[in-house]
Amino acid sequence: MKGKFRAIWRVSFALVLALSVGLVMAPLGEVGADTQEFTTSSTFIVPAGVSQITVGARGGGGAGGGSNNYTDCKGAGGAGGGGGAYASSTLSVTPGQTLQVVVGAGGTGVSGADGTAGGPSFVGPNTNPASAFVRAAGGSGGTANTAGGQPPGGAGGTIAASVGDTRLAGTNGGNGDSGGLCWSGDGGAGANGGGSGGLGFDGAENKNGYPGNAPGGGGGGGRTSGMGGAHAGGAGAAGKVVITWVPSVMYYLTMAVDPPGYGTATDLTGTSPYAAGTVVSISAVAAAGYEFVNWTAPAGTFGNATAAATTFTMPAQNVTVTAHFCGPDICYKCTISSTAGGSVTKPGEGIFSYPKGTVVKLVASPVAGYTFGNWSGHVATIADVHNASTTITIEGFYFITANFKG
Repeated sequence: MKGKFRAIWRVSFALVLALSVGLVMAPLGEVGADTQEFTTSSTFIVPAGVSQITVGARGGGGAGGGSNNYTDCKGAGGAGGGGGAYASSTLSVTPGQTLQVVVGAGGTGVSGADGTAGGPSFVGPNTNPASAFVRAAGGSGGTANTAGGQPPGGAGGTIAASVGDTRLAGTNGGNGDSGGLCWSGDGGAGANGGGSGGLGFDGAENKNGYPGNAPGGGGGGGRTSGMGGAHAGGAGAAGKVVITWVPSVMYYLTMAVDPPGYGTATDLTGTSPYAAGTVVSISAVAAAGYEFVNWTAPAGTFGNATAAATTFTMPAQNVTVTAHFCGPDICYKCTISSTAGGSVTKPGEGIFSYPKGTVVKLVASPVAGYTFGNWSGHVATIADVHNASTTITIEGFYFITANFKG
């Protein structure tokens, strides 16, 4: 009867502890966040547009200690294994970055011997725990009972052996016993609401220990009744890694042509929607008899708005990018030149094609010793012929000259 009361007390205490810890430190995650859980080792590739992730790791639980015949008592109980530690941090990352995720294995119970330790769980650039960005230590194995007394329980995963902005130690395993009670030790619980430890035995049990519960629970100690031979402690539970991130807001890129049918405009990257700041490769191809003029968009940035093959940097909104084309029926040529003493820096010098009604910025820049005089030629639609920085509205085939005075 005493054994039953003791087991009930253990379970009740474990529930109260788990609830109280949960109130102190809530699980990782936030509203609208994406989460990936790892119960085995793997890799994590940072999603597009994500620059920050939160990593929570739980180390593996240690195995319980084994037991063997002990002639001076009716039984010998091994000690429980320690629970795995908990660690977490928020990390700066880059989209496409590959991180190694290692989930610590639970310790192994050994017949008539000490249980082995649980492995650390961690996230880092490689599988070396010393390089980890976040690491949760595994719990130590419980001590075997082969010579009587009260062998000590395994230590929970320690803060010192963990890496992270938040670090919590796992619970120590319970001691074993030989003598009046002869029970085996409970496994320690994983830190921060991790798995509970495997329960120890009361009374005349002759069994291997109970395993710990995932994630990170330590195994219970094994128990030998009288001359019942050697038994192993329960296995520790494996750890766990949880990675949480806020998904990027994605925006749609629409390609358009003006006028329709005069050419094509293509998103070469081809994976719309995109996160803001994504650099997209775009290309325009004119139909036969027509020519590409320029790109326009209400927001975002072009690598070169007058190049048919260029890049476009996505803004934080859905956006339409338009490729403009010219043909004999809708475009005019504008020839721009300058006299000695300076040059036209916008739009440059040469022959340019523009759709009818286009407003073009004109900027003339004199060299040292010269000043700007005026614009000459087809100047009827120039806003101010005496201003070096002005505009012209394209309404026909124009020849424009910037004149400089020495």
